[in-house]
Amino acid sequence: MTLVDALAKFNRKERYWLVRNALGEASKTLDPYFLDQLQELGIAVPRDAWWAMDYHFDWLAGALHLYQSGGQADAVLQNEEGIVKGNQEDLDLIVAFDDTLVLIEAKGDSSWDVEQLDSKRRRLLACFGDQAERLALRVFFVFMSTGARPVVTDWPSWALDPQGRPNWLNMRMAEKGQEAAFYRVVRCSDAKGTVGEVGKYWKIVSPAARKTVTT
Repeated sequence: MTLVDALAKFNRKERYWLVRNALGEASKTLDPYFLDQLQELGIAVPRDAWWAMDYHFDWLAGALHLYQSGGQADAVLQNEEGIVKGNQEDLDLIVAFDDTLVLIEAKGDSSWDVEQLDSKRRRLLACFGDQAERLALRVFFVFMSTGARPVVTDWPSWALDPQGRPNWLNMRMAEKGQEAAFYRVVRCSDAKGTVGEVGKYWKIVSPAARKTVTT
């Protein structure tokens, strides 16, 4: 069983299949510009590499076991390290081909959450340990965002670049020639528009006003 075969057997995320149904065969291959960005990080990926989105860590654990065991299923396995959590914590995008796995975590209109990143760090360590090479795989972890490169601590060396920094790509959130300026809907605790969780009122916050509004 190949790595891609194992990963695909768990990929039942409806959002992925909605995109594939809506865009057809064109959605099967990755964009050349995106691949060029990865290449600049030293990660060479063929255009026909397999990909999936919102891929659960539990699925990843299962896929790695299938791959390493040659397709063994139904056996009862120990879970002392908590490799399987029974929740929907996921990776935003995964790309795979041959013995290579690229894991991508994205953040768009909000900032990186320290607790969330640390949780994902622990899940990665449970799956791969300090040395992903022990699974005979080439594994890369890439952050993608509109803001700055995230600051991380205690991440395994295989998840960082040769300088010990997070692999990072800039994410565009607007069409070419357009500015990423989004409106936001917020709840208000009174008729004056005071932002609050009570939610008796609500309003639309324009991009110009967002700097002074906490949501």
